[in-house]
This record gives sequence, structure tokens and C-alpha cells, in this order.
Amino acid sequence: MAKVSLVFSFITLVVAQFGLASMNDFPIVGAHAPEFALPDLAGDEFVFDGNPGKPMIINFWTTWCGVCVHELPLFEEFYERYGDQVSLLTVCSGTTPEEARQLVENHGLTFPVLYDDGRVIAGSYQPPRPRDKRRVIAFPFTVFVCLLYTSPSPRDS
Repeated sequence: MAKVSLVFSFITLVVAQFGLASMNDFPIVGAHAPEFALPDLAGDEFVFDGNPGKPMIINFWTTWCGVCVHELPLFEEFYERYGDQVSLLTVCSGTTPEEARQLVENHGLTFPVLYDDGRVIAGSYQPPRPRDKRRVIAFPFTVFVCLLYTSPSPRDS
């Protein structure tokens, strides 16, 4: 649990240090999670319809990113402890499926890993901001997909 707290503390520190002008800096906040279909590292297609059925974490990473590789064991620990309560899905971009598969095997990772050839899905989850002069997809990045509670209408009771 200390590692998870440390990660969230680090995120809080970065936000406090650099500040966020507004949530408008992140155009996907508040939007419906984009749907997609991607192969896993075995080549089987995974389809995400935007409704995970329970809270979900989607982590986007690459094999050439040191920070990405460093945080993978933390996601493995999270998956082992809380995978029954929160879905975890990771998406590898910017490398070959063979390199991703080798890294997953070397680290003994058991959570689902999908492969995003060409960073198409990563781009849909990290859309450009209007003020950006050029398109950049930064790695790693993590998206939390929550379930919105809707109260039953009076007619349903």
C-alpha cells in the first residue's frame, strides 16, 4: 500500500508544483471513454465498449520509456491486490509486440496487455489541446474510467 500511496503522492506533488490552469487542459475529462478494439500480446482481439462494468484503470506505456517500465511492477501489485474490485488494462504503444511480450515475460506480469500499433488508441485517450502547436503523445499516462451513478427514476420504484 505504501507504494501506491507514494505514486499518488508523486502525482499530487507534480500537479502542485506545475499547477493546472483548469481541467480544460485535459479534453477527455468528463467525456465518455472512447471505444476501441486492440489485439492482446497473444493476438486475440479485445473489445472495449466504453463501459467497463466496474471502475477501470487504463495505463498507456512503451517499452522504451524507463518510467513506464519502472511502474509496471506497481501495476502488477495493484492488479494482484485489487483486480477483483477495479479492472486494470494496459496498452503498449510505440514498439513491437515481440518487445512488449518479452518485457511482460521478463517481469512476470499477469495483467492484460494490449498492443496499439501506431498509437491510434493512445491518441484518442490523449487528444491534443487547442493551444498545442504540434501533436505529442506523452508516455506513460493513466486514465481512470469511472462509473457514473444514476439514481432510479421515481417510476422505477
